[in-house]
Amino acid sequence: MSISGVSPIMFQHIKKWRLYQEADNVLGTIYTIQLSAVYHSRSIVVTFKDVSAVTI
Repeated sequence: MSISGVSPIMFQHIKKWRLYQEADNVLGTIYTIQLSAVYHSRSIVVTFKDVSAVTI
């Protein structure tokens, strides 16, 4: 899927990541991935909700 005006993000370094379950009022139990990464020399945290598959 592509979003107009958005380009892919290239992480320079993933410092840590975690996968966990959480409760969602609409979907029930969902999996969430949280990444701590370096992007353009800044530390950022990115959260992916309702994850169904991961390939690393």
